[in-house]
Amino acid sequence: MSCQRFAHGGNLQSASEKYGIPVEEFIDFSSNINPFGPPPAVLDEIKQNLAEISHYPDPDCRALRKVLSEYLDLPPEQILVGNGAVEIIYLIVRWKRPERVSVPAPTFVEYEKAARLEGSSVNYIFLQAERNFQLQMEQIEEAVEHSDLLFLCNPNNPVGNTIPRPLMEEIIRFCDQNGVLVVVDESFIDFLPNSTEASCRRLIGRYSNLLLVYSLTKFFALPGLRLGCGLGPEKIMKALAWLKDPWSVNCFAQRAGIAALKSPSFGEKTRELITQERNYLMHNLGKIPGCKPYPAEANFILMDISGMGLSAPEMVDRLGTRGILVRDCSSFVGLNSHYIRVAVKDRQANDRLLHSLEEIGGKRVD
Repeated sequence: MSCQRFAHGGNLQSASEKYGIPVEEFIDFSSNINPFGPPPAVLDEIKQNLAEISHYPDPDCRALRKVLSEYLDLPPEQILVGNGAVEIIYLIVRWKRPERVSVPAPTFVEYEKAARLEGSSVNYIFLQAERNFQLQMEQIEEAVEHSDLLFLCNPNNPVGNTIPRPLMEEIIRFCDQNGVLVVVDESFIDFLPNSTEASCRRLIGRYSNLLLVYSLTKFFALPGLRLGCGLGPEKIMKALAWLKDPWSVNCFAQRAGIAALKSPSFGEKTRELITQERNYLMHNLGKIPGCKPYPAEANFILMDISGMGLSAPEMVDRLGTRGILVRDCSSFVGLNSHYIRVAVKDRQANDRLLHSLEEIGGKRVD
């Protein structure tokens, strides 16, 4: 497996070495993290409990699971906390040991990597640009034949779109009838204005073939601590816990998660500002000659820049020299060197990106 194929955004140290710019001077549009930082209560909680570094963390994350239970409206027994959503993804594949895994293309690369490391074959469900990379039911019907496991990312990374709830339930039901496990990664679900209604959490008790992956890293801006969880039937959560490394979730991550989940005004403010800034970015990106942003509902936007006369690696370099990092999407299966992804940031950062793109590709056209 090529390491480049499974690369990620947010590598500030590497960018600093390449472009000769201090890490703190970059504006990072390449990682999809809440631009407003973690809730203030998170930093206060960590500062007040620094002495806990001398003690082992709770391996079962009991206090955090209790708060997650209230936040997600699920019994604690249906929640397994992990070292980021990625740990949960790998645990699921290790537990299931599928012969064949189906994944949309493009989507988050770690589904494929986890499958291949377990010796599974991978079937791509290619999403079409002319359909704005929207998944179609007929694609599922064809793909799940001979598959054991289907990964879906909702909202989908790197596109930013969602699977409509009626279609999602139709997919889960069809897979249930055909003995296929469905894993829905909802790592970016909290950025949606209708996040509760869009989530599949209420379907967990209805379909035994459904597992969810949930992340606190993105929405609550905790990538340095790593925090996510798996959601599903108690029996499967226990099986995954048996495979999990002990103490994989450190004490500060657990405390940070509790403090973040108890900050409701933070979530409301984030959703309001992300919606406002995403609409602003979409509107203005579409005015730049040769730039085509695809419809997005999350906190990031996929763009086709083929009309700007530059490849994605070339655009990354042009912006990198200006202290701006964007995600080169040519490593995603189903995309090519014409695509980049940008995260939604605050107005000042968004304007800097827009002005830099104008300098490279031409002034906005009304």
